[in-house]
Parts: sequence; C-alpha cells; structure tokens
Amino acid sequence: MAGHGLRPQSFWVTVRDKKGSVKNLQRPHEEGGIYVEEGTTFAILHVTYFYWSKVQEMLHCRGSGIKWFDGRTSWQVKQRVLPALKAMPEDWDTTENYWEPTDGNVAWALLILYQWAELFPDGIFIVTTSEPEVMNEKWGEKRSDGDKRSKEPGHPLTPKQQKRRSSSSSVAARRLSGDDYSCRRVGIRARKVR
Repeated sequence: MAGHGLRPQSFWVTVRDKKGSVKNLQRPHEEGGIYVEEGTTFAILHVTYFYWSKVQEMLHCRGSGIKWFDGRTSWQVKQRVLPALKAMPEDWDTTENYWEPTDGNVAWALLILYQWAELFPDGIFIVTTSEPEVMNEKWGEKRSDGDKRSKEPGHPLTPKQQKRRSSSSSVAARRLSGDDYSCRRVGIRARKVR
C-alpha cells in the first residue's frame, strides 16, 4: 500500500476480545482525530495516515505503518511499542496540531495503544480504514470529526478544545483507563500540549 503511493485517509485501531467485540475502558477518552465529544469507553483510536512513516520508523516495521498492529496480540504490541517509547527523549511533548507527524504526537498515540495492551492482556488489535461498527450503533450524534471540531490539517484547536486539553491532559501520565496504566509504569515523562 505505502509503496504504491496510495494511502487511506485514516485508520481505526480497536482492541477486541476473542469473539470480536470491542473492549471497554473504565473511563471515557477523547483521543484521536475523530472521537466522541464527551468521550467513549470503547477501545477505539482514530489515527491519521500522516503518522504512517513515523510509525514505521519508530516501530521498525518497514512498509506496514500503523497496519502493523492489525491482528497483533496485546503481548506482541507491548514487545514492539515499549522499546519505541523508551527510545524517546526523557521529556517530550505533543503539538497543538494533531495532524503533524512529530515524534511526540506519534508517541502519544503509541502510548495509548501500549496502555490498552497492558489493560487488556487478552486483547487483539484490529486496524481498519472504515469506521468500527460500534460507532454507528452507540456513538450516534456524539461523534465528532475534523470539520466540526476544527481539527483538520492546518487548523488550530478551538479555544474550548485548547482549554480542555491543557487542563485535563497536561501530563501524559494521566489515566486513560481508570487504572494506573501510565507513563510512569514504563519510565516515561511526557507532556500533552493539546
């Protein structure tokens, strides 16, 4: 796919159980390029294709980018992602522009996936280019994307988004799951700007 210059616009990474159901977190999250405004407890992360090359570089998975996660078990994800996170500088930041493929932005997405692998040791990661079925079933009108939230490439976050992001996630060690699956667990210090 990447070698031919054809890339989908984005990817959906879900963590599922052995029956194929999307796993549920204890606390809602608002992560990724498309997300639910009040948060969702589904282990679903929308990842922009702009991260493709940086993911390949960080995970040493030439040619597969974020698709490397497809069909992987939580154990496999932890084994590949943890060294990439530990290779980051001691202190790293994300940027206000989610779409920018910086080391910090991509590491933040990888950190979320790592945390989910920790939380769901029996999980299976699935990557698709279409929205997961639970979005239509349960997200309903709460779904939020770049057009509505000003998260398109080149558009800054709205003042409300900036305030919420900076107040609720100034340190990447915040708990996404409700349990203590955090950066501290893997010896990482980071700060999320957006």
